[in-house]
Amino acid sequence: MGLCADACSLPLRSGCAELVIIRDLLHHVEQPLGVLKEVERVLKPGGNFVLIEPNGRNPMMAMFAVVQWAERRMLRSTPEWLCRLLKQSEGLSPPSLHFADPFPLTRVVCHYQYGARWLAASRFGDWLGRCEMRMGSLVPRSRWAYIIVECHRCSMSHPVSGRDGSGCAAARHAISASIACPHTTHSRGMEG
Repeated sequence: MGLCADACSLPLRSGCAELVIIRDLLHHVEQPLGVLKEVERVLKPGGNFVLIEPNGRNPMMAMFAVVQWAERRMLRSTPEWLCRLLKQSEGLSPPSLHFADPFPLTRVVCHYQYGARWLAASRFGDWLGRCEMRMGSLVPRSRWAYIIVECHRCSMSHPVSGRDGSGCAAARHAISASIACPHTTHSRGMEG
């Protein structure tokens, strides 16, 4: 389904989606919590949410944020920032974090605006891809280029109070005020 709408006010009925995927959006919006509240609203109880955001701690992403004004807010996009946001969205389960793409050379060299796109389909592009994966051992996973967050909408037994029946409130309460977001640091492949 294609949809062009305000991410904080989707023209969808509540509880209609089994899966919501957001990629490269939260760091661009003024009110990222509003987007997460809207995700919570449109997800069915038990529905899954996948969020993919650039990691402002990755050297290549940070460089891109400095060079490209529209990406400036990417520098705030860190695992801690995402966990703090998700913690404020009471209807979502505690998140699981994964990291992907250790050193996105291909994205930079073959960038559609700044690079040579034609290189992506060449042997050089293949070589760059292999180099990226080898560099993964040099870059700590917590600084890989993308943060992938997975969680689900809690089933609500008391919709008025916003409390849930699946233990989400208790689990959320157990997350300390500082950053104690449970991360899983294994890698995932990413297209694009």
